[in-house]
Amino acid sequence: MRSGWFIVPWVLAALLVVVGCDRAGSARSAGSTRSVQSVGGDGPIRVTLSVDPTAITTAGRSVVRLEARLAPGLSVKEIDLSKSLPEGLSVVDSRFDARLAEGGSSLVVREWVVEPFLAGEYAVGPITVEATEKDANKEASGGSRAAPEPVRTEAVKIAVASVLKAGEEEMAAAKPVVDPPYETPVWVWWSLGGLAVLLAGTAWFIAARRRRAARGPEPVFAPAHEVALRRMSELMSRKLVEAGRFKEFYEEASLILRRYIEDRFGLHAPERTTEEFLAETRSSSALMEEDVRVLRRFLGHCDLVKFAAVIPSTPEAEGVAATVREFVERTRDVEKVVRIDVPSGGVGA
Repeated sequence: MRSGWFIVPWVLAALLVVVGCDRAGSARSAGSTRSVQSVGGDGPIRVTLSVDPTAITTAGRSVVRLEARLAPGLSVKEIDLSKSLPEGLSVVDSRFDARLAEGGSSLVVREWVVEPFLAGEYAVGPITVEATEKDANKEASGGSRAAPEPVRTEAVKIAVASVLKAGEEEMAAAKPVVDPPYETPVWVWWSLGGLAVLLAGTAWFIAARRRRAARGPEPVFAPAHEVALRRMSELMSRKLVEAGRFKEFYEEASLILRRYIEDRFGLHAPERTTEEFLAETRSSSALMEEDVRVLRRFLGHCDLVKFAAVIPSTPEAEGVAATVREFVERTRDVEKVVRIDVPSGGVGA
C-alpha cells in the first residue's frame, strides 16, 4: 500500500504533462495557417509549394518554400520570386539548396522570406518552374531533346492584419512626423532688401551732412583782382563821400588796395605803416617803378586825410576810387587767387 501511494504523484505529474502538451499542440494548430499544393503529378517536374503562414500581421513574416523534383539529366532555371509578388510584399531573405535524390533525380529547394508593408490581402504567385537539359546529358545524347513543359503553381493568398488597434491607423496617418518648413515668399525678401538699402542710404546722407556741418562751409576761391574790384564797388555803394565821411572812406579804400597788393604780390601791406610798406615795395622786384610812384602818391594823399584832418573835395575822393580800380586792372593776374570764407558780404569779405 505504501509503495502504491508513492507512485500516485508521479502518475499525476505525467498526466499534467500530457494534457499540457496536448493543449499547446492544439493551440499551435489552431493558430497556424499553412498552404501546401503539389503540381506536376508523375511528370519530369514535380513541384511542391508551401506558404507558412498565410495569415500574418504587418510586424510578421511568411516563408515561401518551393521543392522541385527533376527527372535525371534536368536542371531548373533560376526563379525570381519578386516578379511574382504584388506591391505590399517584398523578399527580405532567400535560401537555395540542390542535391541528388533517389533514382538519379535531383531535388532543388528554394525558400524566400517575405515581409509586408501594409495590411491587406496579397497573392503570392503563380510561380512557373522551367527545366532544361544539363550540358553533360546533352553531350551524352549527342544533341538536345525537347524541353519538358513548364509547371505552374496556383496563387496563394496571404492575409496581413495590422498590429494597430482600431482608429490608430488614421491617427498615425493624420500628419507627417515633421511638418514641412515654412517657405518665405520672394516678395518678402525683396521688401527687406529694399528697406535695407533705404536705411543705408538715409544713414549715409545724415552722416555726410554732419561731416559737412563739422567742417563748415566749403571755401570759395576767386582771382585777387575780382575780389578787390568787388570790395571797391561795395564801398562806393555805401555813399560815404556823399555823406561827408571822407576819413572813413579813405581808410577803407587804402585797406582795399593794401589787401590786394598782399594777395597779388605777397607783400604784407595791411599790418605796416606807409613808410615801411613803401620801403618794402622799393626793395621788391614784384612791382614796377611806375607802380611804386603811384602807390606813394596814393598812400600819401590818404595819410593827409586820415591823420592831418585834411578835408578833400568830392572829385578828389572819387579820383581815389578811380586810382584803385586803375591799379588793380593794370596789375591783374587770373592765376593769383584768394580764399573767400564768406562768398558775399561787405568790404571785409
